[in-house]
Amino acid sequence: MSLLSAGHPVRLRSGAAVAVAAGLLTAGLAAPAFADDDPPQTDQLWINAPYDETLPLSADGGQPQSRTLGVGIYHDNENVTVTDGRLTVDVSGLAGVAEVTWPGNCTPSGTRAVCSIPVVPVIGGDYEDQVFLTVRAADGAEAGAQGRITYEATATAAPRESFDTTLTVGAGPDLAIDRVADIEDGRPGDGRTIPFKVTNNGNENANGFTVKLCASYGLTDLTRYDACTYTTTDGNDYVPSNTASVRSTRCWHRVTPSSCPNP
Repeated sequence: MSLLSAGHPVRLRSGAAVAVAAGLLTAGLAAPAFADDDPPQTDQLWINAPYDETLPLSADGGQPQSRTLGVGIYHDNENVTVTDGRLTVDVSGLAGVAEVTWPGNCTPSGTRAVCSIPVVPVIGGDYEDQVFLTVRAADGAEAGAQGRITYEATATAAPRESFDTTLTVGAGPDLAIDRVADIEDGRPGDGRTIPFKVTNNGNENANGFTVKLCASYGLTDLTRYDACTYTTTDGNDYVPSNTASVRSTRCWHRVTPSSCPNP
């Protein structure tokens, strides 16, 4: 079972491109006073968690690498204050598949833990998860084994909501691009260098992979390298954009995650 097949585009782990799952609940919550003709105030309580995660087996007989799962709750009505958030995490479905280390803001009891979130944030650009679970493949787990973490959330005046994450034990290369910081103060004509690093977090070498960089309309003059191929859309069907692709022949794994060589 391969975490990422050779030649398949790598995942971009960036704040701008991270797909997450959310459980949705519509509820009426306590709110400030409004005029009689104002519409009723409603809010939505969400559980923010990944749909799934792959856990690598151990490499060279060492301990399996850990993964961090960021989980949180939030709401989206800035006129409403939501407090006393509680996220209950149940890992009973991971028996024989994965092991979990609880963070300091969670109180475990058996295979469950209650995590305290005193003030539930409003969703926005500065949202951050509040609970970070450390998970790894269990000793003796085999490739393809699956388990599930379930979550239940409550907050002030909001009934219970639930969601889950599926964990799969896998073997093979696991390529990722380290998070690239956003550029928020760019001006027309500015030139910026955007470094990135590809890391193999898996337990096997990646024998051939491709990295693709896409520059949207307004970003031009990608630096030209002999190892890259470049294409530009004509803009007939979509907004014009530039794409650069680079193929590397090998990315090694080690007992600790390794960086890939320059192409």
